[in-house]
Amino acid sequence: QMLAVHDIKVVQGENRLFVAMPSRIGSDKKYYDIAHPIDKEFRKELSEEVLKMFEEEKDFCQVPEMEEEYV
Repeated sequence: QMLAVHDIKVVQGENRLFVAMPSRIGSDKKYYDIAHPIDKEFRKELSEEVLKMFEEEKDFCQVPEMEEEYV
């Protein structure tokens, strides 16, 4: 069995990247998670896997620097 969760974000914090779960803004202007891991162990496992996939995609998508040409 599988579950798809959309709008998971990788966010640059002050000291490291972290995984932000999908959320909505409530009428009190606070953010509330729509979906989230129930325990610390699964949150750690999910975060590690998402960050691993993020790094793999980031490496795959990098374009070599191009030299500027002046005409």
